[in-house]
Amino acid sequence: MKIRNSGFAYIALLASLTVLMLVLTSASESLYLKSKRERELQLFFVGEQFRNAIGNYYESSPQSAKQFPKSLDVLLKDNRSINPARHLRRIYEDPISRKKDWGLVKNEQQGIVGVYSLTTEPILITNFDYKKVTVDIEQGMLVYSDLKFIYTPEKK
Repeated sequence: MKIRNSGFAYIALLASLTVLMLVLTSASESLYLKSKRERELQLFFVGEQFRNAIGNYYESSPQSAKQFPKSLDVLLKDNRSINPARHLRRIYEDPISRKKDWGLVKNEQQGIVGVYSLTTEPILITNFDYKKVTVDIEQGMLVYSDLKFIYTPEKK
């Protein structure tokens, strides 16, 4: 009597393909999370650059009345004095949305005191330095648009 094993190889192939797909799915999720964390770190760097540029603009006001910039473009070339100053090298793109659109935090005089990302996805990193960013949670979870990079002048 002959026993047929023709279906065994097919089942073994399906099982190995299933295991391979699970491994690849796990690896792709890991790469996605790593990429997202890197973009979050880049967001903190870029936000800090904007915050510092706004602070430099404010502190280098030629008059005794300090003023905040009215647009981000004036941070690129500040013509308020004889020698134009560059407080920012370029308008950075938002690392999360990959666009140059930023939310602007303005004061009563419509001067820009800070920026924030317009992205409303949840944040992965939660152990960041709260001294460098203002957190304004409007929803139940922390999202990128809740992180505001605001310059606050020191009171003398």
